[in-house]
This record gives sequence, C-alpha cells and structure tokens, in this order.
Amino acid sequence: MGQHGGTPLNDASSIREDALRRELESVREHLTMVEAERDELARQNSELFILQQVFSAINSTIELDDILSMVMRGIREALGYQRVVLLDVEGAIVTPRMATEPDGRVTQFPRPQMLDLEPSSPLLAVATGEFELFVAQTSLPPLTDGSTFCLVPLVAREAIRGVIFVDGLDKEITDDSVRVLLDFASQAAMAVESARLFQETKRLAMVDHLTGLANARRLHDRMEHALAVAKRHSQPLCFVIMDLDDLKRINDSRGHAAGDAALRTFAETLKATARASDIVARYAGDEFVLVMPQTRAKAGMRAVERVLAALNARGIGASAGLAVYPVNAADEQGLFLAADGALYRAKVGGKNRCAVALPVG
Repeated sequence: MGQHGGTPLNDASSIREDALRRELESVREHLTMVEAERDELARQNSELFILQQVFSAINSTIELDDILSMVMRGIREALGYQRVVLLDVEGAIVTPRMATEPDGRVTQFPRPQMLDLEPSSPLLAVATGEFELFVAQTSLPPLTDGSTFCLVPLVAREAIRGVIFVDGLDKEITDDSVRVLLDFASQAAMAVESARLFQETKRLAMVDHLTGLANARRLHDRMEHALAVAKRHSQPLCFVIMDLDDLKRINDSRGHAAGDAALRTFAETLKATARASDIVARYAGDEFVLVMPQTRAKAGMRAVERVLAALNARGIGASAGLAVYPVNAADEQGLFLAADGALYRAKVGGKNRCAVALPVG
C-alpha cells in the first residue's frame, strides 16, 4: 500500500498547544490591561470622592483656615504627598501660613515671617506669575534640600493669592496628579478670595467711606469694650465730640467738594495726633469722636488742644466737648450726652475751643 501525505499527529498537537499558549498569553495581557484600567478608575474615583468631600466641606464653613486645612488634607490623602505647605503671597512677599505634619494634622506656623528669597528662586517666580507651575528635584531653601517637589499658585481674579508646595511623593509626578493638584489649588484660591472679599465687606461696613475712620457702628462696638475695661480696672476714660466749625458755610461758598476735603483733612489730623490706644471715629456729618482710655480730664484737655492747634495750622477751626467716665456718666449714652452739652457750650462761647462737661449733681 502507498504512503498517505499529511501532518504527523505530534506536529498538529504542537501547533494547537502553541495557539493555545498564544491565546492564554493574550487573555493574560487583556486581564492585566483590565486590572490596570480598573485600578486607574479606582484611583480617579478616589480622587474625585476626596475632591467632592472637600468641596462639600468648603460650602459648609466661611472660616478660611478651616477651608485651607481641608484642602491640604485632601491633597495629602488623594495624591500621597508626605508634606503640603501653604504660603501667603502679597506682591513679591511670600510668607508660610500652614503645613501638614507627618501624622496628617495641619498646623499653622507659630510666628510666620516672610521668606528671604533669591531673585532666581522658583518659589518667587511662581508667586509673581512668571511660572504657572514648577516641578523639579532640586534644593529650595527653606522648604526642601533636594527632594522632588511641585509648586502651584493660587490664582483668583487674575491675582496670585498664595502658593501650594508639595513634596515627599514616593512615585513619579504625573500629568494626572498635577491636574488634580491644580483642582485643589483652584478651590483653595476661591476660598482665599471669598474670605478676602468677606473681610473687606465687613471692614467697609465698619468704616466711613469719606474719611476712612471708624463709623458710628464701629465706634459703638469699640466703646463697649473700652468701657468694660475701664470699669474692670477702675480707670478713667475721656470721651470727646469734635465738630468742624462752619462746614455749611464752606459747602455754600466753595462747594461740597471743598467741604469733603475739609472733612478728610480733619480726619487725617485727628488720626495723626491721636495715640495708638485711642479710638477715632466719624460719628455723623461734621461730628467726630475721640475716645482716650486711661485719661483724666486735664490730660484729655491737653490732648484736644493739641488737635485743635494742628487743625488751625491746616486752616480748619473746630469745637470740642469733653466728658469723663465715671465723673460725668457711667455708660456710652450718658457720656455722649455730657460731651454734646459741653460741645454746645464751646460753640456758644465762640467756637474753635474745647469745653469740659459739668460734674453731675
């Protein structure tokens, strides 16, 4: 019989085994790819979850330091950095504000001092807007002596409000980690700006817009404290109402712009001659208040006379009425009435002078 052609059995088996191995290898590679994608999705979901937690927490408080602490803890937890430092920026002045500790707590620098940075410092470059981001492995005194670090600015309303410094990552800094870091920085920047606007709104609510002095509302708040201290320590306190003489005549003859200028000059002079511990305020219209803690009538009178002389030197006349706690009254309203009565006597007596309230009884 003749020989039949064909592939031997052992060759066919070998081919099937090779094909099976290749198929198994392909399955393994696919599974490895699926696991990597799953891990990446889990990592991204974890980052997004932490970001969402931080965003929710931010919306639940207006305390800036609490918000910044949340952001810094979020950066550490989501990205694995060992250290996160937040630095305040005011122009080219950079000052450390708070940092994460090894155990994850966020603490403030006890005595923050502005950093003495070299002109070539990357931190200064980020703080002044020269760099939008900086990643390097180099020395950056006083923050690091050579580890891989990243600097990200906090930008709000096109102004740089701070810088976030991170280091201590035990893996490569990737584009994705930078993106997440920028998301956290954006939230921190918005928090800083919101707090700044909130504080500015509070300040404006307490400040007279024309002169920049404390207004009547702020005067009341500070008087409450000053009187409480005077009562607790049995100390005297002088309360003075001062009135710009002839403001109506200035407005009528030279215009309201000249009257406003006179009021600003009055305020500047009063503030310049007052002590750091004194309270200076514009009460209403042409009336100003000077409160002098720990001051008796004679010393208060001398202080007012110095103010009047300084005003006269700038071409402004003023009258004043002075009352003393506890001689003339024991509360703010009583002191105001007593000083107002003395002011009236100063006006009637010829203006451009100070009168002392009459003793009670």
